[in-house]
Amino acid sequence: MPKAFTLDDIKPWAEEYKNNPSFVYVANKFNVDRYTVRKCFKKYKDELGINIVKDTKEITIEDIKAWAEKYKEVLSFRAVARDFNVNLNTVINNLHLHKEEFGLIFKEELDAKDRTMEEISKWADEYKITQSLAKVVKKFNVPHCAVNRLLHEHKDELGIVFITEERERLALEGKKKCNGECGQIKSLEEFGYLGEGQYRSTCKVCQRKYENELRAKNKRPLTEEEKRHNREVRSARKAKMTPEELRIRQEKRTAAQRKRRASYIGVEENFTVEDKNLIFEVFGGKCFKCKKDHGLSVDHHKPLNAGFALNIENAVILCIGCNSSKHDKMPEEFYTDKELSEINELFKKAKLLKEQKQNVN
Repeated sequence: MPKAFTLDDIKPWAEEYKNNPSFVYVANKFNVDRYTVRKCFKKYKDELGINIVKDTKEITIEDIKAWAEKYKEVLSFRAVARDFNVNLNTVINNLHLHKEEFGLIFKEELDAKDRTMEEISKWADEYKITQSLAKVVKKFNVPHCAVNRLLHEHKDELGIVFITEERERLALEGKKKCNGECGQIKSLEEFGYLGEGQYRSTCKVCQRKYENELRAKNKRPLTEEEKRHNREVRSARKAKMTPEELRIRQEKRTAAQRKRRASYIGVEENFTVEDKNLIFEVFGGKCFKCKKDHGLSVDHHKPLNAGFALNIENAVILCIGCNSSKHDKMPEEFYTDKELSEINELFKKAKLLKEQKQNVN
């Protein structure tokens, strides 16, 4: 509700509405927007003691006849609703119901009359490119109702598939078209869920890319005061944690960063802390290449850039130096044939150990 209107402002509207139940009438009398009147009434209907209905007045055939005569003059449903102080939908529904009885020809029918097939074909070609009726209307300077009516009438002949029909078909298959950069048709699991059966219009990959670009565009350097405050907050938080809690937090953070990196290139990773401990156990807690026992990390055997996820059959323990030397090389470019054979045996051992632990649990 607009902040300018208080409950005292709305009370005179409510009194008028009780005598003449029409949002249009109240809006015209008090010189406000009818949508504002409706929102205010819905919010304060209990305090105002009003019963909101579309039209409480009984509609007679004489009323509809008068509306029909007025429509023939003005060719506007809104003008009829405004002049007779009735609900717009009531006017539209009743005039369509008694169309033949009163010999009505609606504006959209007049706009669509005498249009050639060649003209309609041009509209269809433009719609296939833009997928927007509004853009067709703007380019050819024709009424929206005429474009909508004729394209729907000749859609089979012109080979048009409207966006709504395509969405319904994909929804039945559990899929959706991404409106983002990729423009691909993906399963609903690839889109963020908004609740009540609704999903985002862009897939998770495109949404994340857009958010990262927006964040980078609006990023500003931190002031010295902000940096000092952040350091104090981090120090205070760490001071309350035990060494074990700090280690667990770091492991979770590393796992989340690894998973996020993989998602950027469309790879799903589920490498858990248990998997990491298992790999360290299998490789003896040493760098596989140089046998160092400090500064160790888990490395992709086959690189992530090539689309290979980190799992117990694609994880090797390397020190910082060896990990940097390998970078994103394929295993054949970094290891000898003998080393590759040893790694494959260790992978088999890791897989077997994991299966045994799962069976025990």
